[in-house]
Amino acid sequence: MTDADKVSIIAETKALRAWHYLRLMDLYGNIPIVTKVGDPAKPFSATRKEVWEFIEKELRENVDKLQPLSQSMVGRVSKAAAYSMLAELYLNSQKWTGVQRWDECVAVCNKIIAGEGGSLKGAAPALETDIMKPFNNVNNTSPENLFQIGYNWTKGKFRFSFQGDMWHYVQFQAYNAVDRGNNGIVVIPTAYDAFADNDLRKKRWMLIDTLKKDPAFRTGGPGDSVVMATEEYKGKPWCS
Repeated sequence: MTDADKVSIIAETKALRAWHYLRLMDLYGNIPIVTKVGDPAKPFSATRKEVWEFIEKELRENVDKLQPLSQSMVGRVSKAAAYSMLAELYLNSQKWTGVQRWDECVAVCNKIIAGEGGSLKGAAPALETDIMKPFNNVNNTSPENLFQIGYNWTKGKFRFSFQGDMWHYVQFQAYNAVDRGNNGIVVIPTAYDAFADNDLRKKRWMLIDTLKKDPAFRTGGPGDSVVMATEEYKGKPWCS
């Protein structure tokens, strides 16, 4: 390993730690800041503002030491990923610290748009023509993505169990899948109504109306095309 490689990997490790602190700060607010294993043994909680300042400092000090985003950086923390973390930090600054930082947010976003942090495809990141493409199973080449979790079933031999949280018991019938869900997540009406009627996410990311079976699960006539509910709504069409 060259000295330059070492500097970059240390910067990547610190940026990844900052990302975890960003998630923890968003969820819990006041949390301990620990930069050495076991030291201190019983750390005190810092305020959300202090945690915010720690995250910004870590990212600012290391972003220029990171490698630009490219196909070889999929699953790793690139310069584009660090810029996107800073963008989230500044975008929510008023909520988290009481101080607006719109200009800082615009500045780091402009760096991403200009390609200063690299890109998975082309000279700079770009929006997909289909809002589902950044989330499909070949999104490692999506020009819209800036930070991804590397995942390969054939090599890792493990699967993410998102369907356990998101799917109804028999929703697998709609997708010709194997695993069952745990009764799914239901969106409360006020959250659903917050989306405009022409918002693509309202139709593409939320399950609305009757759920139809994949042909592989249809054993009878036309009436067998609908996924039927279980438990409290047993015998009724499964729908939103």
